[in-house]
Amino acid sequence: MSGQPASYNPGTTYTLQISVSGNGNGGFSLDANKGTLSTGGVGIMAVKVNSAGNSATHTTNSYR
Repeated sequence: MSGQPASYNPGTTYTLQISVSGNGNGGFSLDANKGTLSTGGVGIMAVKVNSAGNSATHTTNSYR
């Protein structure tokens, strides 16, 4: 993951990038205890953010 800040500043937007490499059998789960997660657009891997905006993961098993 890249783009994470050294410290959190409320009201600031941070762009995070998650990269998965290897044989394609991986995935990810990202949880936030401050702020709200959202998808910024379409990338190679589809991302699903829960309705509370505090957890994100790959959308389906086909992306693992």
